[in-house]
Amino acid sequence: MICKSSCNENMEDVYDLVGRPELLEEIEEIASIIKEYNNVKIVYVPEIIEYLKRQTKFLERYKAIRVNPICTLPNIDFRYKFNDKNRAFIDTRPAIQFCILNKNFFNSQYHIVYPEVYCSSSAM
Repeated sequence: MICKSSCNENMEDVYDLVGRPELLEEIEEIASIIKEYNNVKIVYVPEIIEYLKRQTKFLERYKAIRVNPICTLPNIDFRYKFNDKNRAFIDTRPAIQFCILNKNFFNSQYHIVYPEVYCSSSAM
């Protein structure tokens, strides 16, 4: 479900995987623990979030997760390549996403914008 609202600019209560690189290292450490414990090679994001919820004070501290998911949208109009020989590029409009853990994160009412079957003129 995709909603539209606003939130405060205070990022203290956001698990910010875009602006705090040390949290990406924490994700890697947790993934290693899960791999070893479950004897698997692949760890999925929901498993990492569940670990954070169960093994830390994650839900007490954070109301949202901010992430830059790679390759979720083609967005080629805003990608600027370094050269034709290299796949590397700068994305000037990355698809930053928030996963809301606590609706108190919002400053105001929120409206569902997708899927359309849930859309209405009333706010929640």
